Amino acid sequence: MPASLPGSRENRLERLRPTWRERGEKLERLLRAARVVLPGTLSVQAVVLIVSWNETIIRIVLTECLAIEVYGLLYVFYWLLPRQREVFRIPFDEYVAKMRIVRRGPFITPRGVVSAAFAIAGMVFLGLGSIFSFVLPFGGADPRTGIRFIGVSLWCGALGNLFGFPSFRKVDTAVLGHAFTGRLLLTASVAAIGGTILILLPS
Repeated sequence: MPASLPGSRENRLERLRPTWRERGEKLERLLRAARVVLPGTLSVQAVVLIVSWNETIIRIVLTECLAIEVYGLLYVFYWLLPRQREVFRIPFDEYVAKMRIVRRGPFITPRGVVSAAFAIAGMVFLGLGSIFSFVLPFGGADPRTGIRFIGVSLWCGALGNLFGFPSFRKVDTAVLGHAFTGRLLLTASVAAIGGTILILLPS
């Protein structure tokens, strides 16, 4: 069975060949549009937050939403998708050849396991925070109950990124020829700052 894994992996990669260039072009267009749409969307929410600052429930909900969105959008549109764009810029055959070098899963390490554990914990805390902040208030519950859950979830995301940093750097160096992890470090810093703000907000 183990001997068949490399072949299976290459078969999965080979299925990407017909759409390799098209995927890269679509991703390029998406990132170009995101540079315009996302800052505008966040700016509108920030203005609404400032205008509605004296409305406790609106202030809490918008603060939580902005903290989640800033981290999530940075992670996806500042690090994850631009990194994938760099992958699609590599000719397909060259990419396959480089992936043969990365035989052993670089994330199957103690640090990788801890990173995955923090990522799972972050999703659990985010789910709990969302329930307490966005669902239960319809039944009269205080939305402030969930704000610290979301703060902890952001910290879990930051720690997950930091523990995964060496593995991502190893893969980036092998495949892209340079580390693309500076953006990941910035994203983790934003998550930590946002999580700290939510945890320390007065009740």
